[in-house]
Amino acid sequence: MRRAWVLAGMAGIAGITGITGIAGVAGCGGRSAGEPSESAAEVVQARGALDLLARGDVDTFVRTWDVSTRPADLAETVGQVAAGFPHATPDRVRPVGARCGSVHEVGGLTTETCVVTFESNYADGTIVSEITLRRIGGDERRLVGFHATALPAPLAVVDAFTLSGKGPVHFVFLVTIALVEGVTLLALVIWFRRRKTVRRRWWSLSIPAGAVTFLLVHRRAGAAPAVSPPVISPPAG
Repeated sequence: MRRAWVLAGMAGIAGITGITGIAGVAGCGGRSAGEPSESAAEVVQARGALDLLARGDVDTFVRTWDVSTRPADLAETVGQVAAGFPHATPDRVRPVGARCGSVHEVGGLTTETCVVTFESNYADGTIVSEITLRRIGGDERRLVGFHATALPAPLAVVDAFTLSGKGPVHFVFLVTIALVEGVTLLALVIWFRRRKTVRRRWWSLSIPAGAVTFLLVHRRAGAAPAVSPPVISPPAG
């Protein structure tokens, strides 16, 4: 009897640990680590383009666009996006992501593309912007794309894990994951205590299954932060 209560207690601890882990991963949203340096060349150039957009300086923004990919209605599109920015100085603007990749053509030039993401915090909301820069060969980087998304609150608040507003499906999901972790730990303990090799094999099957399920849930929890619809998504070329 005492052994059964010990096993049940261990299973309960595993379940609580699982829910706590999911909450932690969901809360961080994968943004805190790896923020780009504000002094990086691509970040500085992207920040300059963002400042033009936020100030509504449409003409200068259009002139910095790569001529080879400049659409005919670019000025109109930029004006629409600029109108979505608050007419006020942001409390804070910080880079929250930067992705750069290169493609080399055999016998040709190397094309480097960088996408820099910024979070601009205003008194009445937040705007997350993406500025896309491209460089071909040894030329300078040129603006080839942008995107803006309006959020009701800073990313730290939007991505924070909370139980408010969750429906029955969410709670069933959390309880199910807690049970999976509990059964996994229980299977591991029983597997070590059983003396029959055949039974050990059957119990051991649930251990990797539970571990894989737990890892998949953790990766899913941090992969889909909630955001509102984009202000506008202009074509990149």
